[in-house]
Amino acid sequence: MMKNLFGLFLAAVFIVLSTGAQAGFQDGMKAYMSGNYPVALKEFKAQAAKGNAAAQFWLGWMYSEGTGVPQDYSSAMSWYTKAAKQGHVEALSSIAEMHDKGHGVPQDYVQAAAWYLKAAAQGSALAQYRLGVMHAFGLGVTKDEQQALLWYIKAAERGNAGAQFQLGHMYRLGKGVTRDYKAAVSWHFKAVQQGSVEAQRELAEMYRLKLGDPQDYQEVELWFRQAAEQAKSAAEEQARAEAEEQAKANERAMVEHRAKTAEKAKAAEQEKTWALNKLKLDKGIAEAGAKTAKDQAKGTQPVKKEEQPVAQDKRKMEPDLQLKLDVVPASKMQPPPSR
Repeated sequence: MMKNLFGLFLAAVFIVLSTGAQAGFQDGMKAYMSGNYPVALKEFKAQAAKGNAAAQFWLGWMYSEGTGVPQDYSSAMSWYTKAAKQGHVEALSSIAEMHDKGHGVPQDYVQAAAWYLKAAAQGSALAQYRLGVMHAFGLGVTKDEQQALLWYIKAAERGNAGAQFQLGHMYRLGKGVTRDYKAAVSWHFKAVQQGSVEAQRELAEMYRLKLGDPQDYQEVELWFRQAAEQAKSAAEEQARAEAEEQAKANERAMVEHRAKTAEKAKAAEQEKTWALNKLKLDKGIAEAGAKTAKDQAKGTQPVKKEEQPVAQDKRKMEPDLQLKLDVVPASKMQPPPSR
C-alpha cells in the first residue's frame, strides 16, 4: 500500500514538473513569436539546460539566424547536436543544412546527405526534398533521377512546395518519368497554392502554349480568377487605406502649416512693434539732444555791437583828448594855487 502511494506521489511530481517545463517552453515560444527575443532566449536557455529538446533546437535556431543574439554558428551547432541526440527531427535537418551550406563547418555534401537521411527517415519533408535535389544533381550521392523522383514524391505528398514544383517540372519534360502534362499541371498547381513563384511561371507558360488537355486547366483558371479578384480587392483596400492615411497626413500638414503661419505672423507683429518703439525712442533722444545743444548755444552767445556803445565812444575820444593835451602851450600853463 505504501509502495503504491509512493509511486503515485512520484508520478504526480513528474507530471507537475513536466507541466511546468512545458509551460516555460510555451512562454518562450509566445515571446519569440511576439518578437520579445530577450524573454524567449531566457526561457529557452532555462528549459534547454533541463534537457528540453525543443528548447535546445530553438536556441540553435536563434544562434543560427542571429535572432535576438549575435549570429554564432558554433553555438547553433552545439545546441542542434544536443537536440538531435534526443531525436529532434528539425535539429537533424538543421545540422544537415549547415553541412550543406557550409555554415560554421566546411561545406560537405556527404555529411549533409547523411544527416538529411536521418531526418528524412523520421518524416522531415524538407530533408526528403533536399535528398531529392542531391540525387538529381549528384551532390554527396550518386546522381540518380529515380531516387530523386522517389524523394520528391515523399516530400511533395507531405506538402513541400519545392518538391511539388520539381515533380511538376519532371512530368512536364518527361525527365525520369513518362511525360504527363496532366500530372505536371496538378503538381504545379499544388505548389502555386503554397506561393511558389517558379511553379506559377511554369504553369502560366504551359497554359500559354496550350500543353495538355484544356480541361486540366479549368480548376487553375478558376483559382487564378479568384486570386486576381482577391488581389484586386486587396489592392483597392490598400489604396483606400493609403488614401485615408494620406488625407490624415495632409490634414496634419495643414494644421502644422497654419500653426507655423500664425507663429510667423505673431513674430512679425512683435518685430514691427519693437521697430516702431525704437523709432519713437530714437526720435525722443534726438529731440532731447537738439534742445540741449540749443540751450547751451544760447548761454555762450557773444554780445552784439549796439550793446557796447560806451566802450566804443571811449576808444573814439582817446585820440582827441591826446590831441588837446598836446596843443596847450607850456607858457600858458598855470601853476597850482598855493594853499
